[in-house]
Amino acid sequence: MKKIILIIIGKFCILNISAQKINKAVSKPVTDLYFDTKIVDEYRNLENLENPQTINWMKSQTAYANSVLNLIPKRNYYIEKRLEFDKRRGYSVSELKMTKNDKYFYLKRNANEKIAKLYYRERGSEKEELLYDPASYENSEANHEFIINYISLVGMVVKLLFQ
Repeated sequence: MKKIILIIIGKFCILNISAQKINKAVSKPVTDLYFDTKIVDEYRNLENLENPQTINWMKSQTAYANSVLNLIPKRNYYIEKRLEFDKRRGYSVSELKMTKNDKYFYLKRNANEKIAKLYYRERGSEKEELLYDPASYENSEANHEFIINYISLVGMVVKLLFQ
């Protein structure tokens, strides 16, 4: 066990040693005062995306990252596999909420859909019931898509927050 811990610590030390040492970002510290507390931002200058120095630094970092990523053996094979797996995905479920009496409410989005729908089912049951589809919501706003981005169960009433 001690050997394993030493090996892990050694790996972390080696990773830190091999970290990028060249082309570090230029630091121009800026101090702000918030509620009598001084806060130093060492790299505020990197927020200016029109500064040629920042642009050049970002381009060099991109080139460095690409050079490291291009060293990965069979990189294109893994990218193609990942894209293949993404195409296989049937659906995704999120915002699962369960009640005390084993009723499930959740958002489900099929792979070919852009917007998740609200579903309901009881524990142990394979039958799910579509409660709400935002795409079918009729409203007076033209060219506006509604999505559900929050579910809250209060008692047995489902509250939805739309965007």
